[in-house]
Amino acid sequence: MVNEGLPKEVVNKKLKKGEVFAMENNKGITILKWKDQRDIIMLSTKHDAEVVERTRNGKAKQVPNVVIDYNKGKSSVDLSDQMGSYSNPLRRSVKWYRRIAFELLLTTSMVNAFILYKQVTHNNINITDFKKDVIRHLASAGEEEITVQEEPEPKKRRIHSLKKKEGESKHKTRRCCKGCYKKNNDQHGRKYATNRTLKVDTYCDDCEQKPFLCLTCFNQIHNV
Repeated sequence: MVNEGLPKEVVNKKLKKGEVFAMENNKGITILKWKDQRDIIMLSTKHDAEVVERTRNGKAKQVPNVVIDYNKGKSSVDLSDQMGSYSNPLRRSVKWYRRIAFELLLTTSMVNAFILYKQVTHNNINITDFKKDVIRHLASAGEEEITVQEEPEPKKRRIHSLKKKEGESKHKTRRCCKGCYKKNNDQHGRKYATNRTLKVDTYCDDCEQKPFLCLTCFNQIHNV
């Protein structure tokens, strides 16, 4: 039932043409009945039973404010529906739930875009031509050449090797391990590091300064 849940005092109220009867519940909702050509019942959280005088065809009559605001909003909806009906792609054979989705995507959004476009550009274009322009623009978007940037090849990891240092007359050259020296210097000071650091005859031939390193420090530095 259309009037289910509405107070019977309002629904069943007998009114003469032009009369208004309204009630408000404890939630601030106004239920209003107005007699015009027929009985009109309206709900509003914004309006009360206030009426204003309207003149039409030279005749004045009292109209509730809620009815006036409703007609203003309805005229915008009717205009939107009218514009959306032009060159509408929907067919009656489409299932109802799909029609709702298409209606929002293809009709309502297009009408909103059309209104915004005219407000910004002041271009006097009709909605059918506007739809054609949108379709052409969307269809041509895929024709633009897409440049794919190739990722650079990763640099090859340099392989470091530990070699023995040969001195003159094939005597071994031994020096402090750079890694061990740094650890001893940080922990015990320079004097301790100079006297106690392990001396080795192996060095990294691929590092820039070719530092002397023991096997342990070589592996730690190069994450072997």
